[in-house]
Order: sequence, then C-alpha cells, then structure tokens
Amino acid sequence: MAAGDELLVVDSIERDREGVRQLFESEGYVVTAVAHAAEAEQLVVSKFFPAALVDLDVDGGGLALVRAIRERSEQTGIVLLSGRRSYEGAVGGLRAGVVDVVLKRPDEVPRLVGAVERAAQRYRVTSDKDAMLREAQTLLEESLKLMLGFVREIYGESSLKSGANAAPPSVLLVDDDPELAQSVMEKVGAAECRVELVFSGGGALDLGASKSFDVVACRESLSDLPGSMVVRTLHGQQPGLLGLVYTSPGENGRIDRWEGGQKTASLKPFGTPADLAQRIVELGNEVTSLRRERLYLQQFRRDHGAYLQRYAALRRRIETLRAG
Repeated sequence: MAAGDELLVVDSIERDREGVRQLFESEGYVVTAVAHAAEAEQLVVSKFFPAALVDLDVDGGGLALVRAIRERSEQTGIVLLSGRRSYEGAVGGLRAGVVDVVLKRPDEVPRLVGAVERAAQRYRVTSDKDAMLREAQTLLEESLKLMLGFVREIYGESSLKSGANAAPPSVLLVDDDPELAQSVMEKVGAAECRVELVFSGGGALDLGASKSFDVVACRESLSDLPGSMVVRTLHGQQPGLLGLVYTSPGENGRIDRWEGGQKTASLKPFGTPADLAQRIVELGNEVTSLRRERLYLQQFRRDHGAYLQRYAALRRRIETLRAG
C-alpha cells in the first residue's frame, strides 16, 4: 500500500484514465491524471513524481514521453501501459528504461499494481540510500572532530608546549607617535609578545622584506605612506600575517582588523593605548592557538597516518556515491 506517493497517469482514453486513477487512489497514491504527452512533460518539469504510468498510444507518443521523462527526471520509475500487444512497443519501452510493460486487461490489474509499486519503490530506495550516505558522511566528519579532541587531551599542553610556544608571537608596530608607541610596547611586551617598532611605512616595508612577523599594527595616517597600504603590502609578502590599522585614539577612534590583504572588521572602542595593546595581544593569542592546532595535527598525522588515509578514501567514496 502506497503512503501518499505521487503518481502521474498519462492516458488519452478518458474511461481508462479515470479507471486507473480510481484504482491507484484506492491503493493510497496521490494521482495526477492527464490526457496528453505535452501536459505530462510540463508537469514533470515543475514537479517530481516517484512513479509514472504511461499509455503506449497516448496522444503525442508514449515512447517519446517515456524518454522525455527519463531525461528530465531520472529517478522517476515508469510503467508502460498498452491496450494491444506490441513487440516493438514493449522492446522500445524496456530499452528506454521502464520498470514493466503491462497490457490493459482486467486480469493484468494485480501485475499493474505490483509494477507501479516497484516503480515507486525505486525512488524510496534511492531516497533512503541518499539519506544514509548523508548521515554516514556527517558521522564520519564528527568522528574525526572527536578524535582530534581526544588528541588534545592525550597529548596535553606539556608535550606540545615547547613546540607551540618556543617563540612568542612577533609583532611589528608602525607608529610615528613615540609616546603612544612606547605605551603600547610596554603593555604588549608584558603579555609575552616580541615587539619591534618602526616610525615610518617605508621602514616597516624594509624590515618586513627581511624578517617574518605574526602581527602588524600600523597607524593609518603615517608621515610617508597610508597604513592600509603598508599592511596590504606586508600581507602580500607574508600571507599568514594578521594586521591592525588604527586611527588616533579618542572618541571616534577605530581599529580595523586585516587578513589576507583586506579589512575584515572594525573594532571599538579605541580611546586609549591600552585598547590597542589589548587588540594586539588578542591577535598574538590567536597566533599561539593556531600554532598549537598545527602541532596537534602534525602529531596526529604522524601517529595515525593510516587512519587518515582510510578516512580520506572513504569520504571520497561516499561523495562519489552521492553524486551518482
């Protein structure tokens, strides 16, 4: 018994069409019945039917309609109905991918009901398979996240501390206001960040060409170059660099975060040097966390490389099955 499956019936003979409609509505299908192939094609374009029942002699051609449905809705299971024995029609229908070819005869009704049920079942199986694959893919990804979480607990801070924190985050501060720069440097240095100060944009670019930094914080209105240009150029040299571009502190003070050569956020408030120092320290902490995560992953790959290879292979198989 169908549980509300949609069924498309296409038959040009009204008596037969209505008889089939009543039959399958009594079986629990939601039936849409039309008289012409052109009507059916329009319906298939706008709506999905798990199963379709097509008369071989429908106006517009039954076999042509079967092929059209297959092209537009590959998952639809099709049964071909015929009022006459036709070897060519049966062979053509089976070649076009119909589930069965059934004669219009009273004694064929049980076979017709069974064929339509098989047609609808094809969609149910496909739908269930896709749902199962989606669930398997989700579970696979969640299992990897859980394992990485366990890795953090097993390896612990002590085993990774020497690698993650061997060098404190390196900060390049670019500001031509010595008083503000000195205040920021003291606060950032107290948070165990290594800070170097230059007073011009050109000096920052020269230093950045020879040394690597994790964070650059640059005043927007320098005497020689715009701070945004300095940060964008340094990003081009060091893609992983995290940046801040800031105005003078005050009521309308603003600090912009930069990543990958683009401004990504505006951070407020910026009323005192302590606000800028706090933002720099936050980026430094991000750098330390990223280093730690990389070390976790490196350790995990080293200890569980075979598992990761199997994980990647299984994920590719699931994606291939879903795409198919």
